[in-house]
Amino acid sequence: MAGEDGLKAVDTATSSVKWSVDTTHKADRGGFGTRRAAPRVVAGQGGATVFVAYDRTVPGQGTLPARAAIEVLAVDAVSGEAAWRAEFMPTPSSRVEGSGLAADENVAPKVVSADTASVVVTADETTYVLDRGTHQLRWQQKGFSAVSVADGVVAGGEAAGAGGFQGQLGGLALDSGQRRWTATSSDRAVHASAAGPGLLAGNVRESLMLVDVRTGAERARYAGGGRLHLHPWRCMGDEQSLVLCHDQYAGQVNAVVVFDAATTSKVWSLPDTSGRIVPQVTAFWHGAVYGRTSNGPVVLDGHTGKDRETKPGAAPFEVDQYGGLVDDSRAPLAVPASA
Repeated sequence: MAGEDGLKAVDTATSSVKWSVDTTHKADRGGFGTRRAAPRVVAGQGGATVFVAYDRTVPGQGTLPARAAIEVLAVDAVSGEAAWRAEFMPTPSSRVEGSGLAADENVAPKVVSADTASVVVTADETTYVLDRGTHQLRWQQKGFSAVSVADGVVAGGEAAGAGGFQGQLGGLALDSGQRRWTATSSDRAVHASAAGPGLLAGNVRESLMLVDVRTGAERARYAGGGRLHLHPWRCMGDEQSLVLCHDQYAGQVNAVVVFDAATTSKVWSLPDTSGRIVPQVTAFWHGAVYGRTSNGPVVLDGHTGKDRETKPGAAPFEVDQYGGLVDDSRAPLAVPASA
């Protein structure tokens, strides 16, 4: 997980720290701490590598003033050895105070994707693509927030109006940054989020739209039963066959909908006619929906939407085959995954 000073691995069985790697430049102290996003774990022939990016300040030296930098770490997931490090100067933000966002509201640097040739990083509405061999910037695009990559296309949200108050979805070539596609601008699709392998989600008026990352073609649209959605949809895959999207903000939940990842057909949604409470979703893994309601933590069956566990004891924010991590405001705690 990403900490203030760098990356650390936590044993989910014991909650003990297995290894930690600090960034080259120290974290800024004060306020609410360093903005940071979750690391990205990428499997490879030699094992898994963990990528993470940070906002940092490079100290001044001599006549050189201090400067802002984005620092990227690539660490072996088992040993904790740093495979490589890179840093580059960020582009000044295109954000206007109080404006809407084209993508996820977390403006901290985030590694969106990494393969054998490229590493894609977003920070404050700018996308950066690094060459994995040279660790140098290949291209960057201001006003474009990448959230998903598939078959050589980087897709995300971009500002299309003054001050970013409206936006659209778009796709750029991973190798060059050249335009591949743009969603119909009249739809004013905003708040892009990844929606499973090869799928991108965006708000369109009061609806949720799923598009193909490679082409921008619309795959599905969900109107939420005619309800007005004032907050952006967020989507996540279960790493098997389902995609879940939820419309919630500050704990207030409007709707949850689950799609088949292959066909994009709707599997189930809440609210429905049963009067059941719509949960605040915290995680989705292998057919289990983890979340909270006013009755406490709950686990739903991702294939049916029915309650699987009504007293699981916790609502983890990160889950794998070994267990889940629960944020108790002091440190993540490990809990067993739902069977």
